[in-house]
Amino acid sequence: MWAGACKRVHDMAAHVDTSFARRIGRLQRTHRRMARGASTYMRKDGLLVMRPRRSYRLVRMLKTAAMVIAGGIAFKAFLVASLGPSTYQTRLALLENGTVAESYAARIMAIDPATQWLADQANSLRDKRL
Repeated sequence: MWAGACKRVHDMAAHVDTSFARRIGRLQRTHRRMARGASTYMRKDGLLVMRPRRSYRLVRMLKTAAMVIAGGIAFKAFLVASLGPSTYQTRLALLENGTVAESYAARIMAIDPATQWLADQANSLRDKRL
């Protein structure tokens, strides 16, 4: 009799401990999120409630990726404008015959329409100044 009662009490205490631990974890996570910013709103009953601000990680990540791609295209355009298309293509051909990493780099560094357009714009600006 006592063994069964002790087991039930122990199971109930374990359930309360895990439930309490989950609540504490949820409160800590909310607190960390609110440390990055919170917004306040009033519920229908007049109670002011604070909620963590939304995280815009995906938007930030997409903006960063777009900036990296734009920077890469601008770098390629600078190289094409300064070296000339024929010299640039010759150096790419050397890269294509290298290791696997070099061949992938050659594919990435190939002249695309955006790179060619930017290089043409840079060359026309340079010709106007001279």
